[in-house]
Amino acid sequence: MSFLDPLRRFYQSIFPPYEKELVKALEGSTSILDVGCGSHSPVGLLRGKARLVGIDAHDGSVKKSQERGIHDEYHVHDVLKIQELFKPGSFDSVAALDLIEHLEKQDGLHLLDVMERIAAKKVVVFTPNGFLPQGEYDSNPWQVHRSGWTVAEMKSRGYDVIGINGWRPLRGELGYVRYKPAWFWIIFSDISQLFLRGHPEKAFQILCVKHQIPAAFHDEAVTVTTRTVCHRDPFADDHEFSLTYFLAERVSDAAEGVLTSAPGFGQWDPTLDIYSRRVVPQR
Repeated sequence: MSFLDPLRRFYQSIFPPYEKELVKALEGSTSILDVGCGSHSPVGLLRGKARLVGIDAHDGSVKKSQERGIHDEYHVHDVLKIQELFKPGSFDSVAALDLIEHLEKQDGLHLLDVMERIAAKKVVVFTPNGFLPQGEYDSNPWQVHRSGWTVAEMKSRGYDVIGINGWRPLRGELGYVRYKPAWFWIIFSDISQLFLRGHPEKAFQILCVKHQIPAAFHDEAVTVTTRTVCHRDPFADDHEFSLTYFLAERVSDAAEGVLTSAPGFGQWDPTLDIYSRRVVPQR
């Protein structure tokens, strides 16, 4: 244990790193598919808490990840054809971290469609906010950036979005700060993160989470209302936890005003601030 560890923990308690936000987004999942897992995926922080499956098209990255023991299972496969390996609803959560920006736009949209079918509970996407130029590195041609993704378009697909890594102009390729001294601008970036978490349009990267509709509602169109709320918990190590409230109104019941709480998504609390979105059946 380094003498700097207490200082690091104190700093991270004030400025939570991206990894902590990711763990919070994936918590409650018993199985996670990590699409484009690369060589050092932060999904490994959930090792032992969920079954972790990594898939990547680059054999070298998969081998490095296997050496680190990040996932329980691996596949070297085209990430645009994951439906060939996994059935709809076969994982609680499906994550694509630093992936879709490496795909052409239409390919990225196709991947999101497939991920949303395979995930039973959540889809988690982490990507730069807008287009960020990046070339090949680490002998991996897949590292080139080919598309950009905005807060507005992710929200239009039903994702909750938070800002990550502070004010966008401070960072460039590979996420490195643009200015010197680097330590000063890293701290400045972390301070800006406190504000930009809730204002992702100005953030460098975005973490997007979509809560899936339970299978019981897949047979017809529904109006879905969700809200994820952070609660204080004195018994938890990080003193907080998230709970997603879910309410679905069947179109066929709309005339009678029947509201049905979906099992496994907590109890509906009408006092919460909420938003609603219209969802069509999954075929």
